[in-house]
Amino acid sequence: MKKLMFALAVASLSSGVYAQQGSSSSSSPVIVEESAEVMEVPTDKYKVETNRFFDNWFLSFGGGAQVLFDDYGNDLDFKKRISPTFNVAIGKWFTPGLGLRLQLSGIQAKSAARSDNAPYIRGGEQDGGFYKQKFNYLNLHGDILFNVSGMIAGYNPDRVYDFIPYTGFGYNRLLDKPHTRALAVNFGIINRFRITDAWDINLELSGMVTEDRFDGKVQGKAADMTIGASLGFAYNFTQRGFKHVPDVNAIMALSASQMDAINAALAEQIAQNQKLKKQLANQQPVEVVNEKVIVKEVPAAPQSIFFEIGSSVLPPKSEVNLQTIAQMMKDNPNMTLSLTGYADSDTGSAAWNKQLSENRANAVADALVKLGVNKNRLAVVGKGGVETLTPPSFNRRVIIEAQ
Repeated sequence: MKKLMFALAVASLSSGVYAQQGSSSSSSPVIVEESAEVMEVPTDKYKVETNRFFDNWFLSFGGGAQVLFDDYGNDLDFKKRISPTFNVAIGKWFTPGLGLRLQLSGIQAKSAARSDNAPYIRGGEQDGGFYKQKFNYLNLHGDILFNVSGMIAGYNPDRVYDFIPYTGFGYNRLLDKPHTRALAVNFGIINRFRITDAWDINLELSGMVTEDRFDGKVQGKAADMTIGASLGFAYNFTQRGFKHVPDVNAIMALSASQMDAINAALAEQIAQNQKLKKQLANQQPVEVVNEKVIVKEVPAAPQSIFFEIGSSVLPPKSEVNLQTIAQMMKDNPNMTLSLTGYADSDTGSAAWNKQLSENRANAVADALVKLGVNKNRLAVVGKGGVETLTPPSFNRRVIIEAQ
């Protein structure tokens, strides 16, 4: 009788719940509809799904101005040292907070020299006894991008502004003869403003520290440096954004509250049964001839235990569900359970996911055995990686089903 009531309660609860993902964006929230009420499945704003290799690539380009600070640059009026600059880059965001890019920048630099034998001289001697220098160059550098906004406030696909410092290493080559070459350290800040899903505006403040020979003059100074600013655009290819990971602990807490509600309903039914038994005991017995009562056992609706990505460790919140299932097994000594483990096919190899799914199923089996269930009554199997449910994190589970 307990098994029958448990099955009906769980089945009625399970049949009214389904999950779906918004179709307009990969970052749309997962929605659950229950009894005509809509609620959002809790997610962890600091955790996202691992993206695919071709997701979150971008191409950026911009132009602006810069100033060179070197040995004798101060001899030249500051306004006359301002020179044009450009940049073009390709990169990828691996997480909402961490990305890489390869950028080509440069174009022109202006300075001063105190000898007409210095390279890159333009014109004759100026008032003050110095000579103007102007040369063209290219700087190729790789940078690590840190989206501080995402790191501090969590991933938000609709955020309009992102604060993105970066640092990296590069290589300079002058296009004028002599073709000086120099190593460089690059740094700066990208102020990114989202316009659409595909386009951003970038206001970039950039700096470069390079070897003293960069300007063709080696005067004992530690290094030369450029400081610049540029305005440009970034185009985001194909799939942009990340998928939030559902908060497993919150989901398990929700599941625990549902189990509490089921247990309360069962307790109420038991009390009602006791009341009916007392009423029947006070009535005259009625003889029933040739009447058969057939009770068909209804297996309990499948239960799911969810796991973190790449893990086979049982979440703490799963203990409530497992205790209830263990008690049901004790109350129904002829019942057996199948424990079917799964992993999501979006992460890991097929062999890894197969082993992970088996480990998850065995973890549930071990927990039930510790709660007093005979291991011979448990059928354990791992199905490997699947993509049955959306989002992929819902596939990281073990399904418990009565046989």
